[in-house]
Amino acid sequence: MHGGGRLGDMGPADPWWRGGVLYQIYPRSFADANGDGIGDLPGIVSRLDYLEWLGIDGIWLNPIHPSPNVDWGYDVADYFGVHPDLGTLADVDRLVAEAEGRGIRVLLDLVPNHTSDRHPWFRARPELYVWANEIPNNWLAAFGGGSAWTLDPERGRYYLHNFAPEQPDLDWWNPEVREKFERILRFWFDRGVAGFRIDVANALVKDRELRDNPPANENDDPWSRRRGFTPLYNANRPEVHEIYREWRALADGYDPPRVLVGEAWVWDFARWAAFWGTEADELNMAFNFQLLDAPFEADALREVVERTQRPAGVTATRTWHAALCSCCSRCAGHRSSTTATSSRSRTDTCLRIGSSTARNRRATRVARRCRGRPRAAGPIPGCRSRTRAGTSRRNAPTRRPRSTSPAI
Repeated sequence: MHGGGRLGDMGPADPWWRGGVLYQIYPRSFADANGDGIGDLPGIVSRLDYLEWLGIDGIWLNPIHPSPNVDWGYDVADYFGVHPDLGTLADVDRLVAEAEGRGIRVLLDLVPNHTSDRHPWFRARPELYVWANEIPNNWLAAFGGGSAWTLDPERGRYYLHNFAPEQPDLDWWNPEVREKFERILRFWFDRGVAGFRIDVANALVKDRELRDNPPANENDDPWSRRRGFTPLYNANRPEVHEIYREWRALADGYDPPRVLVGEAWVWDFARWAAFWGTEADELNMAFNFQLLDAPFEADALREVVERTQRPAGVTATRTWHAALCSCCSRCAGHRSSTTATSSRSRTDTCLRIGSSTARNRRATRVARRCRGRPRAAGPIPGCRSRTRAGTSRRNAPTRRPRSTSPAI
């Protein structure tokens, strides 16, 4: 993922991520330090020399928190802890410190829309979630396609889950939810984490009246058209921007300021650009998903780029992706190499490279290292593609890509 910006436009006061390159890591399949067959945080530390050699500016880790892994980390059971499969808080501190020593920042994945149903809040603090006495509307769950409402037999009421039934949605109209996440942000920022990638950033706030979503129409995004409804009331509420203004003020209060990257699944360019705020006072960057369904043709891609640059009143940096996550099955030829226990394929360290101009030398240099690697040399570790025969190149004979690279 590339932070955009032109080299000639950048000055010494520009934030590190403007023009920077972020490398996404799925910890469970990146590097295993203790030999138990599961990637872990010490394994990431062991590959920092390689990541430094790539010339990246930061790493973004998929969720590292305790979780029953119904959605492989995106069902969080404790926002202040680390999953024991992956390591400890001390391992996070070591990763942050050693990465910083190499000029690499560490971003974590934050999941504020929902928790795991195993989170203590779900039983002890039900008022933090969205409930109804009966199924109130036509909202559909993203996973499974059925109703987004499930009956809790213990309470005799229905709770909302925009994703899996094991992922109940939080009620962001409750001020205590906002207070709890402010503490979560401060906890990790105080440990030196450089920022967060925010999961489903457009969906935190739901319609207070729980109204039906209207039927989809030809102007809706492809996902909504396939599902048959416009996500007008179960997501994309204007009140979500107040949350990000508060978070941005908190993040900017640190030295250096922390960065907020939103997974805002929004196709309308004006509404998408609004996540930066009218005064650039919300998210620092937002995922540019409009390229997902654009035909891989010059004219179609050019139109997306031009429309991305067009929204008025926004001075924030655009974000570009050259490789898209495997959970969308669009990972630019790369497939996730997940552990044997993983039933869901998410991206495994695909390098996010993009540039709004060929003059961005750092992104261009990294791209050349990927593109120019001889086939006989095998894949660059972390981007494990498939051979034509369908077998993994993971075990193919490899050699060091250049004499100056560290041992891997």
